[in-house]
Amino acid sequence: MAIHSVSIELDCRKCSEEQRRDKGCQEDSPIPERWEVEGYTFQRCPLKLITADTNEYLKAYRLLKLMGLPNPGTWREQPYKFIEAMLIIDDQIKKIEVENGRK
Repeated sequence: MAIHSVSIELDCRKCSEEQRRDKGCQEDSPIPERWEVEGYTFQRCPLKLITADTNEYLKAYRLLKLMGLPNPGTWREQPYKFIEAMLIIDDQIKKIEVENGRK
């Protein structure tokens, strides 16, 4: 869900108060099943459902693409949790690209 939120370019700073009510930023949206992501429906804005840890992994993924691994050594010297998160994010991004006909 977090990766889909990025791909649909949600930006809280651009929403008016009316859009925030519609999208379910502070409380459930008045529109039934306002959001659907990969077969799941939500009443709250997807950005509000992303955990701080997930957000940090998304940032780390961007930095990985730009600068490489965060710790010295090869991928084998990186924390297992980090490697697993990067693989999941990369798989989801590739899936979205295929769905959108980008690759």
